[in-house]
Amino acid sequence: YFAIATDKTKKFRKSLDRDATLWFIIISEVTGMHIREFANLTGVSVRTLHYYDEIGLLKPAYVEEQTGYRYYDEGSLERMQEILFYRELDFPLKNICEILSSPGYDKQEALNKQRKLLVLKKKFYDVDF
Repeated sequence: YFAIATDKTKKFRKSLDRDATLWFIIISEVTGMHIREFANLTGVSVRTLHYYDEIGLLKPAYVEEQTGYRYYDEGSLERMQEILFYRELDFPLKNICEILSSPGYDKQEALNKQRKLLVLKKKFYDVDF
C-alpha cells in the first residue's frame, strides 16, 4: 500500500507535527524535564535516578502513567543539589535520606554546615604529609 502525499495530507502532517511539538512543550513546562535531560544536567546517571526513586531519596515530580516516563522539576533540582552536597561530603545515601526527610530539616542551616564541612575537607586534602 502506497499513499500519495497530496497538499492536503502534507498540511495535515504539518499540523500534527506542530500540535505534537506544542503538546510536548506544554507537558515539559507542566511536568519538567525528562529523566535523561535531568541526568545530563545534574551529572548523575539515569540508573542512579531510578535507584534514588526506588529508595525514596529523590522522587520524580511526575510519572506518566501510560509510559512510566519520569519527569523532574525545579524542586527536584534543588533536592538533587542537596543530595550532591552530602555525597561530596561522603555521607551514605541512607543518612542523606534521613537528614532530608527529618521534620526539623532547615535547608539554609544545612547549607551553612555543608559549606563549613567542605572547607574543612579541602584543608584536610591540602595538607602535605
